[in-house]
Amino acid sequence: MAAEPSTKDAIRRIIDGMSNEEAERLLDYLNMLADPHELSEDERARVEAAEERMGRGEYSTLRELQGELGV
Repeated sequence: MAAEPSTKDAIRRIIDGMSNEEAERLLDYLNMLADPHELSEDERARVEAAEERMGRGEYSTLRELQGELGV
């Protein structure tokens, strides 16, 4: 009975079939998972302010935005 391929072996086979461009995108994704970007204080404050505005009903629906943009 043949041994099941390991997860790493399966990943290697997939990578071997990729173009360099695809492999670069995969590497970018894996690097992001390994070191996720944390929000700066300014980014965090902007998100909180936006959430507060949304909580007060200060937002536009997609249809309203499309109408404003003429899309």
